[in-house]
Amino acid sequence: MSSPSVGSTDIFDDLFDPNAPLTEQEKEELQVRDPKEKKPCPECGKMLTWTADGARPRQHKCVAKPVQVEPAAPVPAEAGGIKVDDVVARYVELRDLVAEKKKAFEDEVASVKDKMAIMEKWLIGKLDANGVESMRTVAGTCFIDWKDSATVADWDSFFDWVLACNAYEFLEHRVSKTAVKQRLDEGETPPPGVNYTKIKGVKVRRS
Repeated sequence: MSSPSVGSTDIFDDLFDPNAPLTEQEKEELQVRDPKEKKPCPECGKMLTWTADGARPRQHKCVAKPVQVEPAAPVPAEAGGIKVDDVVARYVELRDLVAEKKKAFEDEVASVKDKMAIMEKWLIGKLDANGVESMRTVAGTCFIDWKDSATVADWDSFFDWVLACNAYEFLEHRVSKTAVKQRLDEGETPPPGVNYTKIKGVKVRRS
């Protein structure tokens, strides 16, 4: 199967196009026939006199009510003539395309980064040889940049020292998501002071 082009047009473009023209049925539903018809403001609920084109009076100062989130209605498998099979198949194709282009880009960038690393070592040698921290040129300035790194070689020794010296500032303030999830799987509640949230999304697995 050939990889689809990012800019290609298919049946899904109309489905997600927010600028698609209104259908006759949609125009009929949106039409306000009585120029003096009283209708509530969809934002605040105040009764207003609407014009024939459905516009809200300019002088109305709307104070929107909190949005009430309604549970999403089940989407028919073939809504709008488009089948779930088609959407999933197209999704997998586009995901493969992204992976293919990402790999090609990363391979190209890797070779460029290798060249930059050689140049960085050369510049460090020049700075060290001249005993300076920076050098200014017409094209730009190169300078020494120190990066700090602290890793734990022996966790038991380190943690014993933290407890003995009451040096808790050496620890990061975060909770293990894996441990919390395991506790919930065992029927327990989250530890005190810990919130656990599951965010609903969708993924596509290749058949």
